[in-house]
Amino acid sequence: MESEVLSMICEDPFASIREMTRELQSQPFFSNVGWWRVFGILRRNRLLKRRSRFRFVRARSRDRY
Repeated sequence: MESEVLSMICEDPFASIREMTRELQSQPFFSNVGWWRVFGILRRNRLLKRRSRFRFVRARSRDRY
């Protein structure tokens, strides 16, 4: 699930936790994912602020080139 959340951040770093939770709940494997679980994944990776998510995406895009 963590890799799924990180890939969602790469697609849209400015998405809210609620938007990420709704997107995960729409997938069959993650139907019972809650807000707190997504919050915990973001906290563990230090990505709670939208600013840090944006920096995370920029750093990943630099690594690809």
